[in-house]
Amino acid sequence: PRMGRLNIEDITPGMVLAADLRTPQGRFFLAKGSPLTDGHLRACKMWGVTEAEIEDSSGSQAEQNVLAAIPPETLDALKQRTRMHFAGCDTSHPAIRELARQHLLRHASQACQGMLPAPVAPPPHRPKTRVAGTPPSLKAVVARADRMFSLPTIFGKILEVLRDPGSSAASIADAIGKDQNLSAKLLRLVNSSYYGYAERIDSLSRAVMIVGSSRLMTLSMGILTMSVFKNIPRRLMDMTSFWSHGLTCGIVARIIAARLGAADEEPLFLAGLLHDMGRMAFCVQYPELGSQALEEALGQGLPAYRAESEIWGFDHAAVGGAILASWNFPPHLTRAVADHHSPPPADSGLEAAMVHVADVIAHAMDHGGGQGFPVPPLDPAAFEATGLSPGALSAISIQAQSQLEDVIRIFIEKP
Repeated sequence: PRMGRLNIEDITPGMVLAADLRTPQGRFFLAKGSPLTDGHLRACKMWGVTEAEIEDSSGSQAEQNVLAAIPPETLDALKQRTRMHFAGCDTSHPAIRELARQHLLRHASQACQGMLPAPVAPPPHRPKTRVAGTPPSLKAVVARADRMFSLPTIFGKILEVLRDPGSSAASIADAIGKDQNLSAKLLRLVNSSYYGYAERIDSLSRAVMIVGSSRLMTLSMGILTMSVFKNIPRRLMDMTSFWSHGLTCGIVARIIAARLGAADEEPLFLAGLLHDMGRMAFCVQYPELGSQALEEALGQGLPAYRAESEIWGFDHAAVGGAILASWNFPPHLTRAVADHHSPPPADSGLEAAMVHVADVIAHAMDHGGGQGFPVPPLDPAAFEATGLSPGALSAISIQAQSQLEDVIRIFIEKP
């Protein structure tokens, strides 16, 4: 029988183990060939077992039931939609296969409830037209961004406090407290599903004590950076869609970092949130060149960053990293943004690898439309660097989805 690794949340009683099951500490738990019971699954959760090799795991019965419950022509249309969404990916990679399976199942579940996604038409073929003149240099784009977008004064103060090892909880709360909008958003965030604390945190100084100064400062940097771009006209960019994708990527990157045992996972949230900032900054300054790259990507079936490199001479990741560096963001953050489409090997590129994988998952989740782009190609070495298995992707998507509504409401929408 076909074998597959499933997340423990997706396993139902009666499924049969295709390999011996061990605890994370390596202790033998249950033999290959054993049918799993409710008691076994409860014990797995208690012992921290998150995945198991299951026989004939081509799909659980519940999954088969969902797919069987919709008309064949609807299912064919949904399968075509999934194929188009993952057209730029290597679908032989187990992680991409799993993300595509989730994508189809999610839309099939919605179809069962009468919520059919809008049909996706292939992009119209357009003749290649080039904007006249030489594209600007990366240096010119960054210089112009510095003139167009200025960070609020409080941002510099927060960076100062963040870099001062002697900063007290009171001085940190005082620095943040000078901006009422920032303070209110942070307090809403620490009391949301994003952190999931049982008791209410009602003051900034208490938030600093419980959540930690470094985490709050990093979140503050994200909120303040978003505020810089609040008046972008919709004809240039749909900022709700843009930030929805950034927030999805940030939440997923944060979850991956926590799974890897990071001492502080908020820098990964910030890098994920701002990973596409370069595209937005470039397209607002040079809308014709931005549109040309978008049309080329969709029309030629190219990943967006490749079309940008072809037309601009660099991609949005390079623009984002260069702007963040000019704004004195910490170097590890600027590198994670600059390298998120081409993470360096081994430990030096681990943060970029996490953002890269989070971006692929966020596109696969289809939240915020990913700016109209299909799922970008997955770098197998980056996926391997994160230590994730394909079976973990379902749990990560579910966990991210459970936090998204709260986070989008706090960061984008008014209370």
